[in-house]
Amino acid sequence: MAPHPGYDRRRGRRCWQGKDESRGARGHSSLKAALDTEILISAREAATIEQMRTACVTKQRDLPAGAKYAFKLKAVDLGRDTDGDPVTSCTVEPVDEMPSDRRQPTGKHQRTLLTALLEWKRQHPDTPTISTIEFRGIAKAQKIDRRRLQDATETLEKFGWLIPTIGGYRFVAEEGT
Repeated sequence: MAPHPGYDRRRGRRCWQGKDESRGARGHSSLKAALDTEILISAREAATIEQMRTACVTKQRDLPAGAKYAFKLKAVDLGRDTDGDPVTSCTVEPVDEMPSDRRQPTGKHQRTLLTALLEWKRQHPDTPTISTIEFRGIAKAQKIDRRRLQDATETLEKFGWLIPTIGGYRFVAEEGT
C-alpha cells in the first residue's frame, strides 16, 4: 500500500493551519491523535526570509509540550539551474531573544477589563496577584457578565496579560514582569 501523498517518511506529516488558529491544524481530528510530535511554525505577518519566526511544540506524546524556540531563516545561494535561474535554499539560525506574543485586545469587554486591571495595578503596585473574588468584583463593577468575563479572561491570558495562579491571577501590566 502506498503512503498518503502528504506523508514523507523522513519528515512525517505536514499540515497547515486553517483560518481560525485556535482550531489547530486542518484535517480530521484523528490526524492529531496519530502524531507523536506537533510543532507549530509561525511568524507575525507575511514572512520575509529574514523575519523572525517561532516554533512551538504543541503536542509531544511522552514529554511536556509548550516549549518555544525563536529562529530566522538565512538564504543560501546554491548556484544556477540549466535555464540560468538562481537555485536557493535556506538554513535555520537560532535567535536568543523570543518575540513577544503580547497584543492589545480588540474586543469591547477585553479592553474594558484590561483598563480596569491596569487601574487596579496602579492602586496596588506591590501586589503580584489578584484573587478570583477581587477579579470578579472588578468585572462586575465594569458590568461584564460571567460569560463575557470568561471570554475576556481567556483572551487576556492568550495575549500574555494574565497568568492563572492558585486562587486568582497574576496580572502582568508590563512586559517581562
